[in-house]
Amino acid sequence: MGTYDRAVPPKTKPFAFPESLLELQRHFFAAERELSELYASLPTGTEHWPEGAQDRVNGLLEQQRQLAERIQGDEHWASVPTEDLVEARSDLKQQAE
Repeated sequence: MGTYDRAVPPKTKPFAFPESLLELQRHFFAAERELSELYASLPTGTEHWPEGAQDRVNGLLEQQRQLAERIQGDEHWASVPTEDLVEARSDLKQQAE
Protein backbone atom coordinates (compact mmCIF):
# COMPACT_ATOMS: atom_id res chain seq x y z
CA MET A 1 0.00 0.00 0.00
CA GLY A 2 1.29 3.48 -0.83
CA THR A 3 1.67 6.30 1.60
CA TYR A 4 -1.00 8.92 1.96
CA ASP A 5 0.08 11.99 0.02
CA ARG A 6 -0.78 15.19 1.87
CA ALA A 7 0.70 17.46 -0.75
CA VAL A 8 -1.24 20.63 -1.31
CA PRO A 9 -3.01 20.47 -4.66
CA PRO A 10 -2.03 23.14 -7.15
CA LYS A 11 -4.16 26.23 -7.22
CA THR A 12 -7.06 25.59 -9.52
CA LYS A 13 -8.41 29.11 -9.88
CA PRO A 14 -6.81 32.52 -10.07
CA PHE A 15 -8.37 34.89 -7.59
CA ALA A 16 -8.76 38.58 -8.28
CA PHE A 17 -9.21 40.92 -5.34
CA PRO A 18 -10.26 44.55 -5.16
CA GLU A 19 -7.39 46.87 -4.33
CA SER A 20 -9.21 47.96 -1.17
CA LEU A 21 -9.14 44.39 0.18
CA LEU A 22 -5.47 43.95 -0.71
CA GLU A 23 -4.74 47.24 1.06
CA LEU A 24 -6.57 46.09 4.21
CA GLN A 25 -4.48 42.92 4.22
CA ARG A 26 -1.28 44.97 3.80
CA HIS A 27 -2.28 47.16 6.74
CA PHE A 28 -2.93 44.02 8.80
CA PHE A 29 0.55 42.71 7.94
CA ALA A 30 2.09 46.08 8.85
CA ALA A 31 0.38 46.08 12.25
CA GLU A 32 1.48 42.48 12.77
CA ARG A 33 5.12 43.38 11.97
CA GLU A 34 5.01 46.45 14.19
CA LEU A 35 3.62 44.43 17.09
CA SER A 36 6.26 41.73 16.59
CA GLU A 37 9.03 44.34 16.57
CA LEU A 38 7.60 45.99 19.66
CA TYR A 39 7.43 42.69 21.55
CA ALA A 40 11.03 41.93 20.53
CA SER A 41 12.19 45.27 21.92
CA LEU A 42 10.48 44.87 25.30
CA PRO A 43 11.95 43.10 28.31
CA THR A 44 10.41 39.87 29.52
CA GLY A 45 7.55 40.43 31.93
CA THR A 46 5.13 43.31 31.59
CA GLU A 47 6.17 44.63 34.99
CA HIS A 48 9.48 45.64 33.36
CA TRP A 49 7.94 47.38 30.37
CA PRO A 50 8.42 51.14 30.03
CA GLU A 51 5.47 53.41 30.59
CA GLY A 52 3.08 53.41 27.67
CA ALA A 53 4.26 50.10 26.22
CA GLN A 54 1.17 48.19 27.31
CA ASP A 55 -1.05 50.87 25.79
CA ARG A 56 0.89 50.60 22.51
CA VAL A 57 0.56 46.79 22.51
CA ASN A 58 -3.16 47.04 23.24
CA GLY A 59 -3.58 49.60 20.47
CA LEU A 60 -1.85 47.39 17.92
CA LEU A 61 -3.86 44.35 18.99
CA GLU A 62 -7.07 46.35 18.61
CA GLN A 63 -5.93 47.62 15.22
CA GLN A 64 -5.32 44.03 14.09
CA ARG A 65 -8.72 42.93 15.39
CA GLN A 66 -10.49 45.73 13.53
CA LEU A 67 -8.61 45.05 10.31
CA ALA A 68 -9.36 41.32 10.56
CA GLU A 69 -13.05 42.12 10.98
CA ARG A 70 -13.01 44.39 7.94
CA ILE A 71 -11.16 41.80 5.85
CA GLN A 72 -13.47 38.99 6.88
CA GLY A 73 -16.59 41.12 6.45
CA ASP A 74 -15.65 42.56 3.07
CA GLU A 75 -18.43 42.24 0.50
CA HIS A 76 -15.99 40.61 -1.94
CA TRP A 77 -16.25 37.28 -0.10
CA ALA A 78 -19.92 36.97 -1.09
CA SER A 79 -18.77 36.50 -4.69
CA VAL A 80 -16.43 33.61 -3.80
CA PRO A 81 -17.96 30.13 -3.80
CA THR A 82 -17.96 28.58 -0.32
CA GLU A 83 -15.72 25.71 -1.41
CA ASP A 84 -13.07 28.24 -2.56
CA LEU A 85 -13.02 30.51 0.50
CA VAL A 86 -10.02 28.93 2.25
CA GLU A 87 -7.93 28.92 -0.91
CA ALA A 88 -9.02 32.47 -1.77
CA ARG A 89 -8.16 33.75 1.71
CA SER A 90 -4.72 32.18 1.46
CA ASP A 91 -4.26 33.71 -1.98
CA LEU A 92 -5.20 37.14 -0.65
CA LYS A 93 -2.41 36.89 1.92
CA GLN A 94 0.10 35.87 -0.75
CA GLN A 95 -0.91 38.63 -3.16
CA ALA A 96 -0.75 41.27 -0.43
CA GLU A 97 2.81 40.41 0.60
